[in-house]
Amino acid sequence: MADNFKLHPIQLLGIQVKELFIRVNGLYETQKSDEGRFQIGIGHSDFDINDSTIDIGLFVRIGQPEIIEEKDITTKFDLKIHLLAKFTVDQERFPMDKLEHWAEHNAPLILYPYIREHVHALTIRAGIAPILLPLMEIPTISVKGNRGEIGDRGK
Repeated sequence: MADNFKLHPIQLLGIQVKELFIRVNGLYETQKSDEGRFQIGIGHSDFDINDSTIDIGLFVRIGQPEIIEEKDITTKFDLKIHLLAKFTVDQERFPMDKLEHWAEHNAPLILYPYIREHVHALTIRAGIAPILLPLMEIPTISVKGNRGEIGDRGK
């Protein structure tokens, strides 16, 4: 790695797919989809002090993936993707009182590109118009003044 880059005190150890689900409801036209609305959710485990790790879960739903009865289906397709990631935390370098905030706000931004890729690939493989989840705005950090105060410009 280049000498001018410093590793972040939290590192991604791995990502596991917990669920990949898609159901096409009837004959679907491969035109641009109007199923643009999606739900996204995040969850995390408690920090494991013994192995310095935290698990982060991220899921996305489009349509009604929980519907089982065909008579209740109202969408052109239904999709659910659930990922689980494990991160290691350097307890000496990361302020542990900020870990929950990091897990709820930063970790989803790290995992979001993986979810986007799965949504895109799964819709293509199902023979329907590929779905590209929108890009999210990331809060930026800026240095203010000549004393080096750090401010959050994303609020």
